[in-house]
Amino acid sequence: MTALLVVAAVVLGIAAVLVVVRMAIGPTMLDRAIAFDVIVAISIAAVSLDAAHRRTAENLPLLLVATLLGFVGSVSIARFSPGSDDVEESDDDSDDQTDQTDQSTDRSAGEAR
Repeated sequence: MTALLVVAAVVLGIAAVLVVVRMAIGPTMLDRAIAFDVIVAISIAAVSLDAAHRRTAENLPLLLVATLLGFVGSVSIARFSPGSDDVEESDDDSDDQTDQTDQSTDRSAGEAR
């Protein structure tokens, strides 16, 4: 069992180092944000590994808070990053097209009377 925990810890350490390298060379802010989110996930896995090794549930509130902070951080970065308004612009365009279609339908209905 201890060998398995050591192997898991080594894998998590290697993953953390690779993610830090990715964060350093990430060309955009979104690449760095995703790398930070992965680091949060790796730290959550490390805390879980520690809890499994000690066979306690004392770390569960910490895991819950870290998970919520990681999720909220990722969502807020995705929402406020440049380029995330493309969905709203396409919604506005479709609303404009719908308004124009409604106006042309109203005109043709008036002509038919």
